[in-house]
Amino acid sequence: MNSLVQSLFMTHAFRAGIYSWSSTAAAEADGEAASAAQPAAAIADNVCFELQRLFVALHHSEATSYDPTALTDALSLDTSVQQDAQEFNKLLLSLIETHLRRSPEPALQSLVQSTFRGESCYRTVCARCERPFASSATRHPLYELELRLKPSGGTALQESLLEYVCKEELEGVECGHCSSRQNATRNICLASLPPVLSLQLLRF
Repeated sequence: MNSLVQSLFMTHAFRAGIYSWSSTAAAEADGEAASAAQPAAAIADNVCFELQRLFVALHHSEATSYDPTALTDALSLDTSVQQDAQEFNKLLLSLIETHLRRSPEPALQSLVQSTFRGESCYRTVCARCERPFASSATRHPLYELELRLKPSGGTALQESLLEYVCKEELEGVECGHCSSRQNATRNICLASLPPVLSLQLLRF
């Protein structure tokens, strides 16, 4: 969690967006009665609010450490259980996006997507007619790349990226152009990359 939060903090556009988020404005946009008497616990449970507090502490505090308990409580995390880094990244961004969608500011509503969201597709090509399958045009949201780390020196990242997009051989796949089963190749294509691309390294 510490590494992910620090990465988000160092993403300047995202940090600025979190700073500009207002729980009161979000409540008013929802038509809720926003008042100073709103229970502190209701605000403290908000992930964006706790992330704001953490970012401010990292930015301005002279303390050498920060206790993230309030954030883990807002996320309902069991700190006694080891969390998967990839799943935690998805959980955190999903919760932040849910809160930001309540903001009246369009830029904040789309902050997570405009910063971290790209698109990918699975490109399947028939070996006989060499035409892509219709499904190849379908794009999927992409928030991170899960790469297998190759301990082979300075080109490890490049090799891992090449492995991620390399073609795999398929046998007996129904080709709509040939109207018969044919061999084919399939690989992941990165249709569009986000301004900030998250790389999750798989070490097993």
